[in-house]
Amino acid sequence: MQLGVSKIDITPNTPIELAGFAHREGKADSVATRLWLKVFYFQASSSQFVYMIADLIWWDDQWVEAMKSEIEKKYQIDRKYICLQGTHNHSGPQTSGKFSRALGRSDAAYLASIQAGVWAGLDIAMNNQEEVVLSKQTMNYHMGVNRRKIMEDDVVMAPNKEGSTDNLVTALTFQTKQEEVKAIWIHYTCHPTITDANEISSEFCGILCEEIEKKRPKAIVAYLQGFCGDIRPNLVTGESFTRGSLADMYHLGIAFSKAVMDMLHKPPIVINLDREIKVKETRLLLPFNQWADPKPPADLADEWNRLSKNYAHPPFTLQYIQLSEELKLFACNGELVHQYGLYLKTLDENVLPLGYANGMVGYVPTANQMEEGGYESYDSIFYFGLPLPYDPSLETQIKSKMRTLMNDERMNNI
Repeated sequence: MQLGVSKIDITPNTPIELAGFAHREGKADSVATRLWLKVFYFQASSSQFVYMIADLIWWDDQWVEAMKSEIEKKYQIDRKYICLQGTHNHSGPQTSGKFSRALGRSDAAYLASIQAGVWAGLDIAMNNQEEVVLSKQTMNYHMGVNRRKIMEDDVVMAPNKEGSTDNLVTALTFQTKQEEVKAIWIHYTCHPTITDANEISSEFCGILCEEIEKKRPKAIVAYLQGFCGDIRPNLVTGESFTRGSLADMYHLGIAFSKAVMDMLHKPPIVINLDREIKVKETRLLLPFNQWADPKPPADLADEWNRLSKNYAHPPFTLQYIQLSEELKLFACNGELVHQYGLYLKTLDENVLPLGYANGMVGYVPTANQMEEGGYESYDSIFYFGLPLPYDPSLETQIKSKMRTLMNDERMNNI
């Protein structure tokens, strides 16, 4: 299999609102670390696959659809064989205009610059293809903690040290026949929300990649975000979360990179890449709870009434990519909680869940979380403009689609 790579600077050059924290005010006009779009172009004997990962919170659904259509037309790459993911970085610009202004307002000029970056990145990646071999290493790392805690019959956002997490780190190293490292993927599951400083940065994900690139200067290193909807960094004082500084972001990102580098020095497992890249994709309209009577907080009521009345129900997209029997990607356009990632791994231990990919429908909780309430299953709907909370049948429907995609050995597009 051939691999081409590129890394394009997408750091805003003008003051801009950052995405993800409702309490931020004003535009960020300083840069702590650069933002990057990383492009990976795979070519097998008769198939192509493009994976792009950016230091952004997510991608807008309509923007993704338009971009995939243009890529398909320009490069003759089947749109189903394209995946765009965000690291879920809360210190970069907003990409969508369909959510609450509290999550940051998108900037048309910035989105146009990203589009130009996509074209530049694709051209570079398609022109530096080399045959690669792949190796894999894993470890457990405890940066994240469950953020849902039941206190006095209510679910609050607080550290739940007894709650489950997904601590698995997977490192995938792509080497050329000359044994030069061309790319490294690091997959993990944790919100990049160490700091809420109103300053542009790539958060711990970017620090992790930059530090590894210093040790592997010919490689492009990417952070692949898992389903981290209910997992955040374990920065805790007493029984409450605290928000760290930029210094904390650097410190934790560097510490993570050192642990990954220690792992990379150990003997890896060699993975045989398939002769063909196989992709399946399906869609689902997530069901709403028609019996619910949501009560928005006063400061969001007017905006939510407008957003919910104009709500256009985007389909939930599930994309399954097989590069090898030992390497599969499962991408979804939502903020899924980590239990869905753990479920996928019970179906196949070689699958990597990718959240915030190909658009954004909002939080995707479990049926149990919907019954409990809390931010992920109820409070978040007012920020995402959903007219109602989701119905508990959502979990069964999603898991059924996951099983169908992963168990269908034909691996045809559906």
